[in-house]
Amino acid sequence: MGFGPSDVQPISSGIPIYTQGDNVWVESYYNSTIDVELQSPIGTLVTPITIVEPGQLFDLYQFGPNDTSGAWSLAVTTSAGLTDVPVELVSPDTSLVPAFAGDRLSGNRINQTFDLPATDAYNIEVCTVGELLPHQVGFGLLGGLNGTIEVALSGYAASVTTLGIPSPVSLWIELYSQYTYALEGGGTASQNLLVASTPVTSFSPPGGNQTIPLGALIPLRLGRFDMRVFVRTSAGLTLHDFQLLRSSDESWASLAGCTSTASVSSGVISLSTDLDSANSSWPRQLLTMYSFNGQESFTQTAVPGTEAAVHLRDFPAGGQLTGVSINASAPGLQTGDWDAYNSSAYFLTDGKPTVLTLDLSFSGVITRVLNVSIQGTYSSKTVSIPAGTLVASTTSQGAPLSNATITVSSPGSPPTIIKQSPPGSISLLLPPDNYTVSAEYSGTSASKGVAVTPGHISTVDIDLTQESVPVATYLLLAAGVAGIIANVFIWRQYLERRKVYG
Repeated sequence: MGFGPSDVQPISSGIPIYTQGDNVWVESYYNSTIDVELQSPIGTLVTPITIVEPGQLFDLYQFGPNDTSGAWSLAVTTSAGLTDVPVELVSPDTSLVPAFAGDRLSGNRINQTFDLPATDAYNIEVCTVGELLPHQVGFGLLGGLNGTIEVALSGYAASVTTLGIPSPVSLWIELYSQYTYALEGGGTASQNLLVASTPVTSFSPPGGNQTIPLGALIPLRLGRFDMRVFVRTSAGLTLHDFQLLRSSDESWASLAGCTSTASVSSGVISLSTDLDSANSSWPRQLLTMYSFNGQESFTQTAVPGTEAAVHLRDFPAGGQLTGVSINASAPGLQTGDWDAYNSSAYFLTDGKPTVLTLDLSFSGVITRVLNVSIQGTYSSKTVSIPAGTLVASTTSQGAPLSNATITVSSPGSPPTIIKQSPPGSISLLLPPDNYTVSAEYSGTSASKGVAVTPGHISTVDIDLTQESVPVATYLLLAAGVAGIIANVFIWRQYLERRKVYG
């Protein structure tokens, strides 16, 4: 028995576990004709008595949507008598739905947890997807060749696009899925069966698009599939493997496009998503894929969304505001409801529009207050902040200093002290303003003013050369000291003579 003409096997090796839409294929290994008939769980004959010749492969029956799940029976009559072969019909399960347990922020990532109910399901995988299920997969040619290939499945067809290929390319696609067999001694075993394929199709440089028929060897089920794309180029034959999900509307989704994935082995599911990606890809749906009673099943449930992001970029360059620290506040905003990372702030909102107050500290030098409106859940906003770069250095007698202390200040802001280190300059991203840069080294200090403008680099050098004393001054000092010493000697002689002669 088997699921299709290419996979029949002796029932001693395992009896197929069928679901609605599957075909029952039988083949006679007897040397004489046999009679077979299929009965429902309530004993109803669903096929007429069918005569099968020796070695004949026969499509006996296709289970329909109204067929009742349970223990069916294949009655086989031979010259030796009647044998009943148990046949199990199982409906896909849709009861495994994880419960949302909460979310938290960690830098630029949202970590979401779900509680998995007690279940006998196995091979459980989960993934989150954004607004739309991703359908297309793409890859580059191997073997040092330029060019890319994109594949998208729709129904029973594959749309293949080749781009920038330098030489002729041919390819074909194969789909595989897990099918389960009941073993005679109890238990089950699964096999990865080839269920559909395309003909070999050729593409000429520089490429193009073709729709290729996807021929099903077995009626396609719902659930997970392995798609293998075989590509032949001048560099040889290569294999590219992807995992797909076929949903109830016969559409295909690429699981490579999930925003986060996890294989589940416990009752708690943890998924983490990067919020620097487009907000359309932030988690909106949770796909839970699993095997149950020998069948592939999956459920699709909504993920409660609370996340929002504000990205600060310097104007006019559009880069990250490096060296900027952020502190956020808003009515009802708690400490755990937000986090900052790489000049962006991320929030867990109540879904309502709100105004956020962001206190920005540029390099610890100056603070700016920014009010930003967000529309609530899934809001992602980019705000341009005018900024320029201040480069300050110190020198002494024309040579760079490396350990001077530099102070940068602006009107109305407290000064910030920076200990200079090699190579002898500091670089700060600052909002446009007039700044005073002061430096001190070995008791010598000096200051200069500098203007910082958007998109420009403003440089300032502080000369900390110590003032030297002229040579003439040293000579005069030396002469003065010598005169004092001479006077002391003369007075000493005069006093000693007075003592001797009275």
